[in-house]
Amino acid sequence: GLSALHSACKRQQIPIALTLIHAGCNINIIDNNNETPLHYASREGLLAVVESLTSFGCRMDLKNKVDATALHLAARHAHVEIARFLCLAGLNLNIQDKDGRTACQIAEINGNVEIVQ
Repeated sequence: GLSALHSACKRQQIPIALTLIHAGCNINIIDNNNETPLHYASREGLLAVVESLTSFGCRMDLKNKVDATALHLAARHAHVEIARFLCLAGLNLNIQDKDGRTACQIAEINGNVEIVQ
C-alpha cells in the first residue's frame, strides 16, 4: 500500500507532502515496489519535495524492486534539476539497476543529454 506521503507525491500535492515531512512522518517508508517517497518525488519532478526529504535525512541510496534509485528515476523522466540536486547531495553515480545501468546511462539511452553532462 501507499503511505500518505507516497500518495501526496504521486498526486503531485506538494504542500501536503511538505507538511507531512515537516510533521515527522517516516520519510524512508517503502511501498510494495520497495519505493520510498524520494523515488516518487524524483519520478514526478517534485524538486521542493526532494530537497525537503534530503534535508530531513532520507536515505538516497535505497533501491526499488528493479534496483533503481531516485536518481535513476529522475534520469529516466528527464528531471534535470532533481538529478543535479541528488548528485550534489552526494548520491553515488555508479549505482547500477538490475540491468547494470547507471543513471547516466539511462539518461543517455533516453536522449536526456543535459543530465549526462
